[in-house]
Amino acid sequence: MPSDAPSTSSSETVPDDVARALMRALDGAVLVCNRQGTIVRADQKAASLLQGRAVSGTDVLTLFSHGEVAGWFEPVPPAEQHQDGPGATRSCMARVVDGPWVRIICHEAGPSHIMLQIQREIPSPATVSHEVLRDLIETLRGPLASARAAAETMALYPAMDPSTAAQFVEIIEQQTSVLSDRLDSAVEAYASLYREEGPLQRVPAVVFGKAIRERLSDELSIEVSVSTGEGTDVLTLLLDARAMTEALVLLAQRIENASRCEQLALRVGRVRSLAAIDIGWEGGSITRSRVDGWQASIVGWEGALVRMTLADVLNHHDAQIVVENEGEGQRIRVLLPAAAPEGGTGDAA
Repeated sequence: MPSDAPSTSSSETVPDDVARALMRALDGAVLVCNRQGTIVRADQKAASLLQGRAVSGTDVLTLFSHGEVAGWFEPVPPAEQHQDGPGATRSCMARVVDGPWVRIICHEAGPSHIMLQIQREIPSPATVSHEVLRDLIETLRGPLASARAAAETMALYPAMDPSTAAQFVEIIEQQTSVLSDRLDSAVEAYASLYREEGPLQRVPAVVFGKAIRERLSDELSIEVSVSTGEGTDVLTLLLDARAMTEALVLLAQRIENASRCEQLALRVGRVRSLAAIDIGWEGGSITRSRVDGWQASIVGWEGALVRMTLADVLNHHDAQIVVENEGEGQRIRVLLPAAAPEGGTGDAA
């Protein structure tokens, strides 16, 4: 359970004993904020997740691509205090600025404060990596020892004849090749565990579009605009948000380099029963075969510990890429299933 680390620099009144007890009991990182959106108190997990930025007096909305979070910082009307008292909750997906996607759950703590419970979108990879790490250690011991012994022998006998030296060089090359193959196998096993342990999450399309624009603006040297289609305000995507973010970054970077365009237009919307994420541009055209070739490119995240091909990411989402021409412009469209309404049973209509 997170420890309650009290603020020492805020003049705000700390929530009552019920709120403090709830803060200690909540799983994950926890922030206490006043109704103006100012952080009053943060536990140690929140301080770690938000990289030291969750300090008392900080505007919490500067820490997230916040979407629905902004609407939570409103005074509770007296008539509604019995309905939204301590324990009432709301939740949404959001992206930590320069960080991971998280689920934020809002807990009412009386009329003057709320608590934000912040949970990673998936379990930390550290919780699923022990098997991979153990196997990797065991399979690397032998070839690493052989390569090291060969290198040490060559260092001890620098005057050995060329034919003998060539044999030691061959041993080193063979064993380093084995090390490389086994490391690649471990990375693939890790990615498989990631997919198994990381179910897709519900993310509002508007929130995802805003977060993607922010990320692309950071990664590209050209301007990125964003728009949404009709009905997008009620459209929910089913995503591994971090994986899809990195996949779209890769696509956008390849488009920028291949087309030499001066601007990208990002659009999130609905195409019949599917969700569509479009990246459009005006400039050099890109063939379908070239885009197909990009699908073998590696997408990495979580400090590059998780690596999948673009095709793997698309398959994980049951998504597909469509290349379309639009008059003088062109776009790459990623089509993926729309999430059913919460409590519903089919695609959102």
